[in-house]
Amino acid sequence: MLLTLNKIREIVIDLNQDREKGKIKDYRIQMNGDMGVNVYVLTEQSGLDYSKYEINDLIQIEEITTEEFEEDDYHQFIFQDKQKINLGYRERLTSLLDRDIENKFDTHKQADFPPIVTFYSYKGGLGRTTTLAGFAMHCAHHLGMRVLIIDCDLKAPGVTGFYDIDADILSKTNGIVEYLLNKRFDEQTALNEHMIHLDKKYTGDTGDIFILPAGNLSDDLVDKDCRVDSLEFERGDRLNRYDIHRTHYLEGLARLNISNPESIMRNFAALIQEVNDHPDYHPDMILIDSETGFSETLGIFVLHVSDIIVGFFREESQAKPGLHFLFEKTAENKKSQDLIIVNAITSDLQRTRKFEADTNFLAESLDTGEGPYPFDFASVHENPVLKNLGGDSDIADLSFIELIAQRQFQSYNHLFGILEEKIETSGFGGSRELELGTASPKSVMIRRHLGGTWENVEVENMIEFEGPEKKLEIILSSPQPGLRSNADRRWDRVVEASRSFVISKTSTEELDAYLLSESSLFVWDDAILMITCGQTTLIHAIPEILNILDRERIAFLFYERKNFMFPDDQPSNFEHDAKLLLKFLPGKSYRLGPANHDHLHVFHWARPDAVPEPDATLQVLMSPLDPAVMDIFSEKGGRTPAEVGRHSKVHQIYSHEMITDDHLFSPFGYSMNGIIGTNYFTVHVTPQLRGSYASFETNIIEKDYADVISKVMAIFRPENVTIALTTSMEDHFLSLHPTVSQALPGYAKTERSLYEFDCGYAVTFLNYKK
Repeated sequence: MLLTLNKIREIVIDLNQDREKGKIKDYRIQMNGDMGVNVYVLTEQSGLDYSKYEINDLIQIEEITTEEFEEDDYHQFIFQDKQKINLGYRERLTSLLDRDIENKFDTHKQADFPPIVTFYSYKGGLGRTTTLAGFAMHCAHHLGMRVLIIDCDLKAPGVTGFYDIDADILSKTNGIVEYLLNKRFDEQTALNEHMIHLDKKYTGDTGDIFILPAGNLSDDLVDKDCRVDSLEFERGDRLNRYDIHRTHYLEGLARLNISNPESIMRNFAALIQEVNDHPDYHPDMILIDSETGFSETLGIFVLHVSDIIVGFFREESQAKPGLHFLFEKTAENKKSQDLIIVNAITSDLQRTRKFEADTNFLAESLDTGEGPYPFDFASVHENPVLKNLGGDSDIADLSFIELIAQRQFQSYNHLFGILEEKIETSGFGGSRELELGTASPKSVMIRRHLGGTWENVEVENMIEFEGPEKKLEIILSSPQPGLRSNADRRWDRVVEASRSFVISKTSTEELDAYLLSESSLFVWDDAILMITCGQTTLIHAIPEILNILDRERIAFLFYERKNFMFPDDQPSNFEHDAKLLLKFLPGKSYRLGPANHDHLHVFHWARPDAVPEPDATLQVLMSPLDPAVMDIFSEKGGRTPAEVGRHSKVHQIYSHEMITDDHLFSPFGYSMNGIIGTNYFTVHVTPQLRGSYASFETNIIEKDYADVISKVMAIFRPENVTIALTTSMEDHFLSLHPTVSQALPGYAKTERSLYEFDCGYAVTFLNYKK
């Protein structure tokens, strides 16, 4: 058991009793990532005794009177949630535990998607993959179908082992892991490089079987002409260990964020769409081999993608948790999925009958008035031919083909007959409700809300560009002569190391401002500030920067990343970046804001004797933007970048005579740097229809930041806003923090925190929601 959940239950029972007695009006409970609990109690009068709950610092009770509640946006926001208990952010298995996950996926219906059948087992060794391989052959031989097999057992792939596939073909064919990652790197990645077309001996004359493997697991060198013996890898390891296909697969698997169900669903839908549209493939049916146990593939592919689920279990107590969970989730999802339970590799008729009776009892226990949850039951008995599969024996391979072609295995005949009936009910080209991916270059018709009406909009690409930025700031203890010089292209190399490039440059006597293909770079004599967005690798620019700087002069380093909209598309995460930073400087990592809402990750290091100069930086980070605003930041109408700056009123944020530098991207997107003396402000806008975002940042010090924030909000009219004010900790600068915490008309304040770092800087962090 989890002690935190038990404590929450205890608190809930007592609070419900207090509410029934009229002692309290309402309550909300939030579980935190550190297993702590925040309890908010709404009362007419304060003074109840909560001491019995506060067993340690992880249990925090906050009592709010109704009078305080009326004047506090933050608590009003907390109590807006109809759920009294919020279990908060999870590191993994969201697809298994989130009751609302289905709503995130049912976005686009693809009427031409073929039926999808997923084979799942709670434990290994139950003949799941063997049965899938046999059923694919059955459908090709006897039904003349074009079958696509996708191996999603990513940690222990093995579908290809059931067919006699030439080793040379296996060594040249990638799989779904490489495809998903290569597609991010190169949009033109060819699908046929990831597909295996089986020999006709497995399919008969009229059918076809294609396999999309998990990946390329061969020992062959990626580049056979590479003279690996003369090459060395970092840490002195020989490069050849890192230059074989299997290691490439493992590196890819390590980077595939399967814990993000929305992203995996989106990318999988794009894959299905591409396979479906491809003239060489266009399958009649898709078979998915899933991982065992409680996994993300269970949560995504079994519970939310499949038309038909084939679950393999045994009549043993070890199988009960998996069987019960599968029934409960399929019933809870209320999807029109067909469920088939297979009693696998059994030899005892009495035990089979008992297992079927127990399964029927389980289905009846989930009856909510509409009858027991429907399922079909089948058994697969032991078979000597199937037992010998997977080795190097040609005899076993031929026996497997004959077993299927001649319908010699009664267990398979029964199970395959059930499956045939289910597939026929689904119909070839059955309806699937999946979120359309963005990998396809075809035009897509969408519906957009604009000016109070809906209109159809055709876009060449449903672009997903990551607007939220990464930011690096390094402050020196004294000016470094020649730091700003770019005669040797030092700053171009820095930018290129981050996978970006310089578009233009403007300067004052004190400051150089570079406009980048992804955001901005500012260089002073005693500091640098670099901001990048998209899929840039800002962390890789740090070694280049440290080669330029006099390290003895470095007083402060700050590295920051906002939470991303499409995190699995990023080449790294914050934890990875922080580990790399620790190789250079022994800093500390923080998260500003809630884990499951907008937040900032910050790594900072300070020289022990460093004292901050008077300083203040304001950030306003906004998403999504008002659709009526987004068209302004596009190429439509032939506007110049400067005209966009004036028309949008970005140029009017400050009345100072600032030097401005604008760039308008194709087909949309906008960046601007404004500088005067040592001061800057910068604006970046990514107005794509999916994931629109804008950021504003400045080091111009104001007596009151409310006016600047108001102007920025009026330009973009976002739904969600994050504001961060970072200052040195002199009294004068600390007095500025309340000016960013004022109420924004039309917005509820959902988060407010003040952080004081031991390096002498303070940050006020706020989230607002329309």
